[in-house]
Order: sequence, then C-alpha cells, then structure tokens
Amino acid sequence: MIFQFKRWFTPPVFADDELKTKQINLLNASLIVVIIFVLLVFVGNLVGGEIPNSTLIINGVILITALLMRFWMYHGNITLVAVGLVSIAILLITVSIISLGTIRTPTTAVYLLIIIWAGLLLNLRGLLVTTIFCSLSVYGIIFAENHGMLPLPILTVNITQWVTYTALFGLCGGLSYFAHQTTHQTLIRLNKEITEHKQTEKSLKESEINLRRAHRIAKMGTWVYDNINKTANWSDEYFRLLGINKTKYPDRKVPDSGWLSILESPKETQALVNSLMDKNDYYESEYRTVPINGKVKAIYSYCEVERDNNGDITRIFGTDHDITMHKQAEEALKNSHDELEKKIEERTIEYKKAKEDAEQANHLKSEFLANMSHELHTPMHHILSFAQIGIRRFNTAKDKTLDSFEKIISASNRMMVLINNLLDLSELESGRVDYQMEKTELADIIKNLINEFSSIIDGKSIYLELKKPKYSTIVMCDDIKISQVLRNLISNALKFTSPNQSIIISFKQQKLPEGKGQTDNDMIPALTLRIKDKGIGIPENELESVFDKFVQSSKTNTGAGGTGLGLAICKKIIPAHKGKIWAENNTEGGATFSFLLPYEQKEPVIEKR
Repeated sequence: MIFQFKRWFTPPVFADDELKTKQINLLNASLIVVIIFVLLVFVGNLVGGEIPNSTLIINGVILITALLMRFWMYHGNITLVAVGLVSIAILLITVSIISLGTIRTPTTAVYLLIIIWAGLLLNLRGLLVTTIFCSLSVYGIIFAENHGMLPLPILTVNITQWVTYTALFGLCGGLSYFAHQTTHQTLIRLNKEITEHKQTEKSLKESEINLRRAHRIAKMGTWVYDNINKTANWSDEYFRLLGINKTKYPDRKVPDSGWLSILESPKETQALVNSLMDKNDYYESEYRTVPINGKVKAIYSYCEVERDNNGDITRIFGTDHDITMHKQAEEALKNSHDELEKKIEERTIEYKKAKEDAEQANHLKSEFLANMSHELHTPMHHILSFAQIGIRRFNTAKDKTLDSFEKIISASNRMMVLINNLLDLSELESGRVDYQMEKTELADIIKNLINEFSSIIDGKSIYLELKKPKYSTIVMCDDIKISQVLRNLISNALKFTSPNQSIIISFKQQKLPEGKGQTDNDMIPALTLRIKDKGIGIPENELESVFDKFVQSSKTNTGAGGTGLGLAICKKIIPAHKGKIWAENNTEGGATFSFLLPYEQKEPVIEKR
C-alpha cells in the first residue's frame, strides 16, 4: 500500500526528450498566464482605489499553488508540495474569522487554468492529485470569503458552490486530459511517421548515391525516351559517359537530333533501333559515336519498350554501357590471333619443308646404308671364307698364326652382324618388306635359340629357364622376323646379365585392342612373351628411347658392346604384326622386355610406302 501510495504521487515520465521539451514549454506558458492573471487582478484592485486583504491572500494562494505544481513537475518532491498546500489551507481557515470584505474578482476560476495545465501535462494520477489540491484550496477560499463560520443555509450554499467548482474542475480536467492523451498519441504517431519518413528518405538518398557510384564505376548511363514528345531524359552519368557537357541541356531533355548528332552512322543506327523496337519489347543494340573530345566510343545499349493499350510505344527505358576498352581489347586480341595464325602458317610451311628434307635425307641415308651394306657384305663374306680356309690349311701352324686367323674370323662375324642389321633396318625403313605369315610355334623358336647361345650361356654360367607355357604358343607370324626379334632380345639379356645369374622366359595370354576399339567386342586374343634378366636395368626416362636406332642405355658402360640397332629392328617388326613391344624395370633389379602378338592375322601384313 505504501508503495502504491508513493507511486500515485510520482510525477509523470516523459516519453522522449522532444516531447518533454514541448510539455515543459507548455507548463511555463501556463505559469506565465497565471502570473499575468494575478498581476491583472492586483492592478485592477489597485486602480479601483482599494486592495482588499482577501484579494492579496487569494492571489498569493493562486500563485504559490502554481509554483508548487511546477516544483513538483521538475523535482518530484511531493512532500514539500503537500506541506505548502496544507500551510495555505491552515492560513485560509485561520483568517476566515476575519472580515475580508467583498471579493470583486472570481478568483476561484483561476484554478481552471491550473487544472487544464495539469491535464495537458500530467498523467491521470497527476491530474487527480492536482484537482484534489485545487478543490481544497477553493474550499478554503469560499470559507474565507464568507467569514468562516456560517449558518447552515449559507453553509449549504457554499458547499454547493464548492461542489460546483469541483465538478467544473473535474470536467475541465477530463477534457484537458483527453486532449492531452489525443495530442500525445498524435505527437507520438507523427513523430514515428516523421522518423520513418526521414529514415526512408535517408535510405533512398543513400541508394541513389550508391546507384550513381555504381553507374560511374561500371561506366553505365541511363535514359528514358518519351516517344510522344520525342525527347530523352539523360542521367548525369550518361552525359559523362559520352563526354557531353550537360549545360547544353539544362533540363537534361535531349531531342532526337541531339542523340543522332553524336552517332558515327546515324541513319543505319536509327533504322536498326526502329526495326528492333517495333518487333520486341526488349532489345539490345550497339553503336559507335563520332569523336567527342578526341575520342570515339563504342556503346552497348539494353532497352525496354513501354506500350499503351493499343500497342503503341509510349516510352523506352535504356541502360548504356561504355564498351570501348572491351572493343579495343577484342581488336587487339583479333590482331594477335591473326598474327599468330600467320606465324603458325609460316612455321608450318617451314616444318613441312624441314620434315620433307629430313625424310629425303633419311631416305637417301637408308638407300646409302642399303647400298653400302650390299657392297660390304660380299667382301666381308670373302674375308670370312678365306680366314676359315686359312685355319683349315694351317691347322698345324704356329699358335700365333692360328690365333690371328681366329681374330680375323671373330671380327668378321661382328662386322657381318653389323652389316646384316644395317641391311635389315634399311629394308624395314624403306617399306620394302614382305612378311610371310604362317602359324609358328614360338616355344620351338626359343628352344632353338637357347641351343644357339649355349656356348655363351655355359661360358657365363647363366641359368636360362623357359617356363612351361599354360596356353597355346602358336601364333600367325613371319617366323624369320620373329626369330630375329627373339635373337636380339635374348642376346641383349645374355650381354647384360652378370655371371651366375638367371634369365627367365615366360608366356602369358592377354587381349589386344583391334584397331582403335576399346570395348570387349573390339579385343582379340593375344600372346605375351616376357624375357626377364638380372642385368643393369634401364633408367626410367630411357625406357622408350632404347628402341630408337643407334641409341643405347646410359648404363651401358660395362664393355658389352653393341650398335644400338637390335631393339630398333624389333620396334619395326612387332608393330608390323599388329602387336606392341615395351621394356620395364624389375623391382629386384634388371629389366624385362615384352612383346604382345595376336594369335591370328586377319589380313597379310605388307609394309609399303
């Protein structure tokens, strides 16, 4: 209860600073009116020649009451206000026994100003408190005017008068409070609407600034064309984009002639635009300007057409972009492309000529090697034959003479191998080889070659194993050419395998793509032959190049010899059989040479050029 009582006498809290300022200004104005009224009453009585004591007392009561209410509004100290009002009531009751004379002015009516002022400024609690205090003050004034203790009839009249004043105070206070509430709500609503309007206006202004900035950065201008008045409203950025001083058009309205005057091809551009906008509600176009400030600009325009109910064009909205730099870059790119194509064409001609020259030189070299091989083959054969005859006739000669003949034979054999390889490679490269295909047992060829190399195998104590095949080893091939491939591969394995090591020859059945096919239906059965040695191996970056002619592995530094023609010959023969050949290193050391041959050949393999 105590808390509720204290809260009842708490002055109102203002909604915001702006409203507080308005209400305090109204409070001060009301107080000034009260002071002026009191002064007027005082002056009026002074001019009349007589200032009754009652007038002084009542006017003082009115002024003090108003000041106390203002003090309450500012400081919220209800105690001092209550003490002041009670003191006034006691003073009035004390002087009520004194004859105060006739009151010439309706001083009690001044309390209406206080009530109205309280209703406009205070909340409902403040209004009721003020009304009660004013009613008590009026009651004291009435008693003071009628000399205090009165007979019952007069007392009844005074009480009736007091009740009337109190009712009048309540009516005026209610109306003023209603006006206050209505005004307060209206002020709050207007304040909210004004705030929202300002925020909206600020947001729109910021959006407009950002839009203009975006247009400036993107080099983009906007315009609206009025088809009725035949004028276009250009944006500031559009004037800047074209490099035109907008002071020439203060209202920013540009006639058709103004736009056409800046075009490089006005008639063609106008005809194109008319054609596009007659058929479409949205169209794009591109045009170039005449030199403006020394610069020709390329403009790309996006346009939207607005039509009336009859389908006639009323307005056109456009956004134009400066694509000058894009066009310049495009032109530079085109020139670079043309120049590059020209250089490529020139280089192609040079490469073609170089290729033809190289092929011609290679052909001449092959012809030379073939001719030289034939020319060398016969005398070397004679040297070898006479050396063999010499050994047979001088079998009992001195050891030195016999050794010389054996060296002649050994050197002649190596020379014959070289000559034969050169001759074979020349024939393969010239494309004059006719392959004789027939079913051949590869296992038998390998067994014969093992017997052929038996002296080398035994001399180096090499273990050469031919794995028993689990599949058929009969393939369609040229047995002489495949024998040459196997001889070269086994010879290499024997040369690079250290003594007391092993060489393993094995077979594996696989499938080989026929032509360019990659599906199972395009795969044909094939046989893989693998020769695995324990030699020095091949560097990874040389696994392809070892099949080039006159090329040997960089690891070939053991004195094994060789011309680098054997693998090149293999590389020519195997693809001619529609197979493939490759090399790979073993994880445990050494290398494995493999080739893959189809079981069947659908057509004869004849290399021709």
